[in-house]
Amino acid sequence: MGTDRAVLERFLRECGRESLVATVTERLEPFFLKAETGAYALAPSSEVAEVRAAGIIAAAIGSPVAAVETLSVSAMLSGMTRGERARHLTASGVTIKDGLWLRLMREHADASGGVAQALYPPFHRALGSGLRAAFERSLRPAIGGLSWMGMTTSLGDVLTLGAWNGLEEAILYWAASVIMDDASRAERLASLLELMASAVPLCESDGRPGTWLMLSG
Repeated sequence: MGTDRAVLERFLRECGRESLVATVTERLEPFFLKAETGAYALAPSSEVAEVRAAGIIAAAIGSPVAAVETLSVSAMLSGMTRGERARHLTASGVTIKDGLWLRLMREHADASGGVAQALYPPFHRALGSGLRAAFERSLRPAIGGLSWMGMTTSLGDVLTLGAWNGLEEAILYWAASVIMDDASRAERLASLLELMASAVPLCESDGRPGTWLMLSG
């Protein structure tokens, strides 16, 4: 699936925010490139600054984050069977109740004033469809198809969807904040987008409050 920057640019002009076209497209350029290449490459764990990531996530969700623990996609693919990956993720405390997308929604949905919802269709056409395809193609092999607690829906399906929702919410709420001239909120979310271009926060670890789990390369 391709991308179409013109769709997003047209939405901004129709909102009377033509001056923001360069700001929005430049911030989202790393994600346009991922969609266009069809690969959502992540940085190796050794290159992820976990302390800085903790501060970025905390600012974005409006809650303290004591630590970040990376889960290496390459290590899971090269060194673990499917069953071992499921046990590894479960032992790390992966959960759906404290996923990034839920925290972002609680923190930013009301403040978006409906702009994020209005932005969804042009975002989907301009970038979202292609980016989601690249995201799932790159991450599903590591976290997909994993049985979890006897549920009919696999842990991998829940994780992949939840991780994507977190990225999508971050982009939409950031863009809405920019459009609404909410500079403080936009800055908080811009740092999260910068992080998410190379690593993907998943959730707060179940049983380890304050520790967030994040996918790395």
